[in-house]
Formats: sequence, structure tokens, C-alpha cells
Amino acid sequence: MNSSKGFTLIEMMVSIAIFTIITSVVIFNHGKFNSSINVTNLSYEVALAIRQAQVYGLAVKQDSKVADSVEYAYGVYFDTSTEASRKVFYIFADKNDDQQFDPSGDPCNGSGECQESIEIRGDVEVSKLGTNVVSNSGDLTVLFLRPNPVAIIRDESNSGVSSNGRKQAVITLTSAKADKSKEIVVELSGQISVRDSI
Repeated sequence: MNSSKGFTLIEMMVSIAIFTIITSVVIFNHGKFNSSINVTNLSYEVALAIRQAQVYGLAVKQDSKVADSVEYAYGVYFDTSTEASRKVFYIFADKNDDQQFDPSGDPCNGSGECQESIEIRGDVEVSKLGTNVVSNSGDLTVLFLRPNPVAIIRDESNSGVSSNGRKQAVITLTSAKADKSKEIVVELSGQISVRDSI
């Protein structure tokens, strides 16, 4: 009786082919998985930055350079007008009380309105801004001013008065590689949430 143990050449070639296919699928989907995780993580970072501006506005953060700074509104500013502006957003103090932020010429060193510029990493970007009134706005500002916890929501077509129908702000982050989007929703009441894009 001739019984040989081990792999035949054909069995070994089939095993190597299966291993190669599985490895290539895993490597191909690894980048997509990472981008998907990045969208989720960055959407929570944006939500936390908005919460930070809310805490600054309601808890009376004081600018050490200006004695009367406790009356400032603090907010977050987003812009989608250029490719570069989709990769950054700003936390700012509304020092001139115009409920607007002008990022040009403000290096975010504390001398101007900008308190912090936050970069969005990877292939993720702010793809869309809107309110419940305007579905796709070029820029969006969310402000908080004590003692009222209600958010002041402005977009490019708004005079800035929240009672003009702006009941929520929606910031959409998208990854082209992962084909995934998340929305950060700021309600007029000040509630901030993250959800999958509708």
C-alpha cells in the first residue's frame, strides 16, 4: 500500500491562490476602512470643537489681553468656498460684536478674533454646510453668547438673527475614498449631535 502524506502541487497552488486573493481584498479595503474611521473620528472632533465654543461663550472665557472680554460671543466658523477652506475651521471670539468672522489676515495668535484654527486631516473635508432653511450654504457661523444658551446660526444668506427660521445648522464631512459622510447637527437650543448623512 502506497500512502503518501502532504500536499500535492495542485493543492499547494490552489492554497496560495486563495491566500493571495484574500490578502489583496484585505489590503484594498484597508484604506477604505481607515477613511471611514477618519470620517467618524473627525465628525466627533468637530462636534467637540463646537461644544468648546459653546462652553467658552456660556462659561465666560476671558481674554487675558482685554479686560472687558467676558461679554464676547464665541463661535465656530466654516467655509466651503475653496478647496483649502474645506480642510480647516475656526473657533473665534466675536470681539467686534458683528456676529461674523473674517479669517483673512488673522493668524490665530490671539491678537485677532481667531482663538484656534483646526485642520481636518486625511481625505476628509467639509463638503456641505446648511441650515433647515438653506440646504447648501457657502459659509456657516454658529455663535454662543451668555446668558442665553440658544445658538446664533448664520449662513451667507442670513442677517444673523436666529429667529429668521434657522432652527439648526448642519455641517457635512465627507471622505471620497470611503464614500461615507457624517453630519454634525447644531440645534437652535444648543444641542449638538452627530449622525450618518441622510
